[in-house]
Amino acid sequence: MLIQADIVTEAKAKRITALQRGFTSRSDEREILQLIKSCRGESLTRLKLAIDSGPDHSDLVELLYHDVDNEAIRAEILDHIRRESPERKDSPPVRIISDIDDTLYSSLNDPRFLRGTMYPGLAAFHQELAKLGDEDQSRVLDLILLTARPRDGLGLVERFTKRNLHLKGFQKVVILSGSVFSLRSHRAMAEYKLKNFRLYQELYPEFDFLFIGDSGQGDIVLGESLIREFPSRVRCVLIHNLDGNFVQTKNVKAFQTYLGAALDLHDLGLLNADHCHRIAEAVKNEMKSAGFRSKELEKQILANLMLDLARLPSH
Repeated sequence: MLIQADIVTEAKAKRITALQRGFTSRSDEREILQLIKSCRGESLTRLKLAIDSGPDHSDLVELLYHDVDNEAIRAEILDHIRRESPERKDSPPVRIISDIDDTLYSSLNDPRFLRGTMYPGLAAFHQELAKLGDEDQSRVLDLILLTARPRDGLGLVERFTKRNLHLKGFQKVVILSGSVFSLRSHRAMAEYKLKNFRLYQELYPEFDFLFIGDSGQGDIVLGESLIREFPSRVRCVLIHNLDGNFVQTKNVKAFQTYLGAALDLHDLGLLNADHCHRIAEAVKNEMKSAGFRSKELEKQILANLMLDLARLPSH
């Protein structure tokens, strides 16, 4: 049940979103500035998250870097966010940043699953992380998608992607899109995603992040860059190992099932044994109906699952 302060914050977020849609005039920008400056501490965090949780591309990055054109107003908003966001805790809350293609579902480079197959255990993996919000300070609040897919001015692609993910249980989704130019190479994709992360983390100094990508589209390069540039903000990088050839490093962990990803987070103290066992059950159940490209590939995936099951901690 929302308390009065939350209702007021939600109303402010809706007003800001309404102002940023279509043409945003100078007077609109000044009103946006005053609405944001009226919030401090936890209410500012709630405002930012509410702006980010809309059904289309009208999120916080879109607001500050595409809709607010006046540089002085933008700088004043960013300065307010830096000064008035909640102070970082010893163990800051954690948010997931994830790639889409071949990370959420089979798409471009996965030789094992039929195109469009959502990976077994994916929803349970994210649900268990979300539960941490009620249990301790290492909570994961929502899903931020960092993708090379080009941004379109009308937000049609982002709206379509969010609608599909909402149907699969992902209610709070932020999409940080790429550009046509970022598609020219895997390194260009990684560089554009890194640019978007730089912008986004500046808006949420109160959070840490973990990144989940795949081994097919520059995410390994991106993961290493994130760890190198933001060692105090990026807790972990997990790479979905599509063909089994990527060898993990100290900073970048490889997984082939979402149970394997959960076990890596268990090693970091972000998931406990009960979380891992519930994810294991979901992975096993969803493997039965997953779309494999062949019986031989299905056997390989099941063998990987057996290896992960052998690593399950006792509970």
